[in-house]
Amino acid sequence: KTFQEAEAKVAAGGKLTADDHAILRQVATWTHVKTGEVVATCFRWAGTTPVRNPNVLGRCMRDILVANAHMLFDPKTLTNAGAVLVERWLA
Repeated sequence: KTFQEAEAKVAAGGKLTADDHAILRQVATWTHVKTGEVVATCFRWAGTTPVRNPNVLGRCMRDILVANAHMLFDPKTLTNAGAVLVERWLA
């Protein structure tokens, strides 16, 4: 929903604000964290099956590990985005 709203805003000729960017960053980071937890749980419950190639779950695990290692989705991005939003709330 957050990304759809941002896309609609831009499509209508609007510009994204610093708040918009902060919220988008928080949503993306949170989604990566939660997706990693879900995939890791599925991987653990599957036993040794996902270790064998080719395996869809093994590929999902590898992909989410790479995605979560990307600095755009580091937990620090939640803190950085929060600072932008707190300034607005305090004003």
